[in-house]
Amino acid sequence: RTGSKGRGRATARSRINVDSLGCLRAPLRVFALPMEIGFWRFLAAEGNDTEALPLKQRIPEVALFRGRTLHAGFCSNQRGLLQQRGSSQLTKELLLDRLLALSAAKGDAGDLCLQTPVAILRRGAGTGPPRAEVLNASQVLELLERTSNGLGPAGSTPVPHLADDEDWSLQSMAVPPSDLRVVSVYSRERGEERLDMKGRPYSAVYPVGSHAPWAAGHDGAASASAPSGSSQATEVAVPEDLAKTVADKTYALVRYVQRFHGRTIESLIAEFVADATGRRAVLHGFWKVDMSEGKASPIAPSAMTELESPTPSTAMPSTMSESIHCMSRPTSATPSSVAGYSTTAA
Repeated sequence: RTGSKGRGRATARSRINVDSLGCLRAPLRVFALPMEIGFWRFLAAEGNDTEALPLKQRIPEVALFRGRTLHAGFCSNQRGLLQQRGSSQLTKELLLDRLLALSAAKGDAGDLCLQTPVAILRRGAGTGPPRAEVLNASQVLELLERTSNGLGPAGSTPVPHLADDEDWSLQSMAVPPSDLRVVSVYSRERGEERLDMKGRPYSAVYPVGSHAPWAAGHDGAASASAPSGSSQATEVAVPEDLAKTVADKTYALVRYVQRFHGRTIESLIAEFVADATGRRAVLHGFWKVDMSEGKASPIAPSAMTELESPTPSTAMPSTMSESIHCMSRPTSATPSSVAGYSTTAA
């Protein structure tokens, strides 16, 4: 264990050859990634688009890899605006620093050790939804070391095997105050938008053990959580305010992709969690994304409610709110019918 954030990061990093984790960047294009892994690219402005507004959306620290190479990173700033990291920030050393610092900031710095969960690894799974796995500090250190020395057999620390041409991502831990992740299922059929929302146990997909705020004996443990041993199919009630926020955020990212990337989202299964306050929604990942070229219809400026702009009002237009079908299955696009995926599987 370490006694301070600074010593914690220094101790953890002592096992890595920092020089070998330097600026390994290749001219790979992010859209070559499986859509559920690389969709973050469509939520930020393209490099030559100086007129695109940033999306107002809180996210974890996200890093995109192909095999051994780190080639894109995304984050949200203190104002909650989603941003793509510049090339000078795309080093494995800086990524490691950020992952460890974010974990230390969420708890007592003295509790940061090699067994502390610090990141989520996401990988494509062929035609199925991506796989997600929680990694502790020791596993992240080993994984990043292997990306520099070759993705061969694992060392003494058990880490997932990754192929040299495999697309994957690492993101910082965003553990909600209660055992809840919100699965937002969006679809478009014959010009009509549908949105379904389900609450599922966070711990069923992202086990963090005693590090969870709701864990027994944890200081300030939440009183409401999913039953012990809950499965992915267990439903958890979503607070009304959080459900409204998630719906607004889902529509906002759909509008953003349409306006600034010229793509129409036909179906989307996104995941959100509450931040430490329980009031703001953090976009946590994607289980399914289907897009088509071109815009489905002109988007009125008033519909861009979650962009940073000079317009003072950010109220969601009533026509959007009326199309929200929270906590119920829409007739034309149930969770199980959207592109063959279900919120139970997600």
